Amino acid sequence: MFAAVATEIEVPMVEVALHGDPDVLLQRARLRAASGRVHEIKARFSVNGPAYYASPYRPVLAEDQVIRVDTTDLDAVNIPEVAERVRARIDRA
Repeated sequence: MFAAVATEIEVPMVEVALHGDPDVLLQRARLRAASGRVHEIKARFSVNGPAYYASPYRPVLAEDQVIRVDTTDLDAVNIPEVAERVRARIDRA
């Protein structure tokens, strides 16, 4: 649905695709699930689906509309820099 709308509307769109080390992402999901701060269904899906983390995310939009961000180390993610990359990509469209 998102891909269809993206081709129909006349505004620039950017997809921020998050990725990371599958083992780190799975461990993070397990910690969230154990915390009790996420819905039970999401907690179950997150920790019972290691294959989900092993398979790379396939962006919906065309590659020239995608900004990839490695979230293996959340402290290393520079949010202002990501926002600037989004703004530059939108301004370019």
